[in-house]
Amino acid sequence: MLEPPGYVRSERGPEFPETFMHVAEHRFSPDETRKIVAGAKTHRVTVNDLLTAAVFRAADRWRKTRGEKSEVYRLALPVNVRNSPEEYGVLGNVVSILFLDRTPKSCEENLQKFLAGIAAQTQKMKDTGRARLLLRGVQGLHELRWGKSHPRWGMELYLRRQPAFASFVLSNLGVLFAGSKLPRTSAGELYVGDAILEDIKLGAPRTINVGIFFPVGTYAGQLRLSANYDARRMNREEADMWLRFFAEEIFKFL
Repeated sequence: MLEPPGYVRSERGPEFPETFMHVAEHRFSPDETRKIVAGAKTHRVTVNDLLTAAVFRAADRWRKTRGEKSEVYRLALPVNVRNSPEEYGVLGNVVSILFLDRTPKSCEENLQKFLAGIAAQTQKMKDTGRARLLLRGVQGLHELRWGKSHPRWGMELYLRRQPAFASFVLSNLGVLFAGSKLPRTSAGELYVGDAILEDIKLGAPRTINVGIFFPVGTYAGQLRLSANYDARRMNREEADMWLRFFAEEIFKFL
């Protein structure tokens, strides 16, 4: 699996210094955003499927540009698992993770075939309740104990043996503030009292040993790609390159 440069594995689990947070960003114009949404509809997939296919191909280009090899790329996709309107009233997230793997060879497939494969896999995961199943497994590990050991004994043991679950993470937040009743400007920006919310910077915490996290969202008609990257494993130029590849791969599907 693709492991970022600087990854350290030890008998007691991953060792890492203080976590850093660096963010790069790419923004699509309203016209470009409309084309992306229309392109997903044309292919009969979701925008999230299109983004997922694009980020895999961007990862493959990024690795090859750096002269690095990998047997498989593993993507973690946070997903909302709320099932009822009552759950949306709960403060906090009800989120699970889906994992998708692709090889460098599969990333070279015909674009349509590659995108269709992503869409079919994500739909199957939704239909089979894979996300809920993962949460039950995590709960079981959390409750597992040995004698008088700490109640999180099972989780701690598992994480020490399997510290890295993904090469990178993609989280699409969709249309931000879609349900807000606040007034808007003609461009779709929110009025907050006498102020206008002109801009939004997306960010998300990176998990252990994941070198880059892509939070994505749309505000005021503009799709925004962000990259929270670990500066110990790549510099700003390399993160910008990955983000540029991501944007370019999106448009190849249109």
